[in-house]
Amino acid sequence: MKKSIFAAALAALLFLAPGFCRGQVSTAGINGAVTDPQGSVIPGAELVLTNVETGIVLRSETTATGLYRFQNIQVGRYTLQASAEGFSTQLLEEFTLTVNQQ
Repeated sequence: MKKSIFAAALAALLFLAPGFCRGQVSTAGINGAVTDPQGSVIPGAELVLTNVETGIVLRSETTATGLYRFQNIQVGRYTLQASAEGFSTQLLEEFTLTVNQQ
């Protein structure tokens, strides 16, 4: 009887273990707005986020309210470029994202 209770408890523990063994999250996020020199938002602007170390490129576009968001990005060094028709392309020089940074 004790062996079957032990086996059942062990089986339950093994079944539940993956929920307790979550990996560490090591990502960050970037969000903001693209505006013109007068402070008006620019909808439909294209954003290009480039990881300097790996060369991975992520793309996004601003919403109708000029907002953008990059989620779950690997930590590291990046550049961010914004462009929109009728405006000069802007480049945010190299910056570093750390774990859980927004």
